Amino acid sequence: MAKLKFVLREQKQREDGTCPVYLRISHDRKTRFIATDVQVQPSQWNADKQEVRKNHPNDTRYNDHLEREKNKAQDAIIAVKDDHHTQLTAKNIKERITGADLKDAKAYYEKFLNFLKERERHWDYKNYKVVLNKLKAFTDDGPLPFTHIDTDFLRKFETFLKKKPYNNAPNTIYKNLKYLRRVIREAVKEKIIPMEANPFLTYELKKEPVTKDKLSMQQIQKMENLELEPDTWVWHARNFWLFSFYCGGIRFSDVCRLRQENIKEDSDRGKILEYRMGKTGKFKSVKILPQALEILNRYPTTKPEDRLFPLLEKEYPSHWDEQKHIGSKNALVNKYLKTLADKAKIDVNLTFHLARHSYADFVRKRGMDLYSISKTLGHSDLKTTEAYLKSFDEDTVDSALEQAFNGKDTENE
Repeated sequence: MAKLKFVLREQKQREDGTCPVYLRISHDRKTRFIATDVQVQPSQWNADKQEVRKNHPNDTRYNDHLEREKNKAQDAIIAVKDDHHTQLTAKNIKERITGADLKDAKAYYEKFLNFLKERERHWDYKNYKVVLNKLKAFTDDGPLPFTHIDTDFLRKFETFLKKKPYNNAPNTIYKNLKYLRRVIREAVKEKIIPMEANPFLTYELKKEPVTKDKLSMQQIQKMENLELEPDTWVWHARNFWLFSFYCGGIRFSDVCRLRQENIKEDSDRGKILEYRMGKTGKFKSVKILPQALEILNRYPTTKPEDRLFPLLEKEYPSHWDEQKHIGSKNALVNKYLKTLADKAKIDVNLTFHLARHSYADFVRKRGMDLYSISKTLGHSDLKTTEAYLKSFDEDTVDSALEQAFNGKDTENE
């Protein structure tokens, strides 16, 4: 028989110190959780009795609410058991409680978003949420059966995205459809719909070749040579960008999280930066060049837990909250990088990620081998690096062409 239990999830503690109460559904060693909208301090929760203590001002109301949630869950268990077409699993019980009609593509999409949120995958959640909102704008307010999403639907959805208010470029549409394709594949994997119902088996996604923006060394030097007032945001933004460039194209989220303890001394390499990348979880070790060290000296730290840069002001109660704050700081830094580009008269849409592009292009031109570039960028395999560098090839072709036609002719010597 499936088991129900209310648990206080202290790992999801909020800024005010309260923790959410979840209903845990267990069956055949599998568990699912459902939020109850009850949030209390750990001292206000009785784990043995699974109820809110009397020291909470709303204990009676909260406990009545939990009792109703438990009764609803018990009814759902009986309903699933009586449904001969549905297997008794923790997942199916949860879906029966939440009332999700998983044959409805929009309801299933919402379920997938909850999956991302539970795992605190903030960036993925934001991207998938944007596509769901566009899908809702394209359809009416009612349900969207999976059977309605065919190749004709996808063609019309593409046309819709090209028009106002979205005016999406081809590659933005390509990414949007990739997210939708992933959700449909998950529905196939969970046997919500048969494989042959996946319209992307025959629908080709169209992607245009792109040329990644990057700065030349001359442009970077112009940026470095600017006289900027210290401790202003444009001054900070330049420091963060240059630090990333000189340290192998560190991502903004990783720059935010760096602490003094990430700096190590190596007898052979000197000062090195060691950290685990937030996006991939891979360990990265890079030598701190004099240019990067000079930037670090502008931000003195005293304790191992001190952050290297003033980007995250505090410790956050969850990874999700931290990611949200990093996103807002990234937008702020990108705003001041545009001011920096204007001051340096650099005609490029300067963003923090261009430090990564610029680093890859610079070391490639200096003859760094593919393996070393891949290692410093933190890619999982060489194919990823090859694809990353592919959009920089035009400059190499131009250079080879100029050398071929402007070089000295030695054929007849």
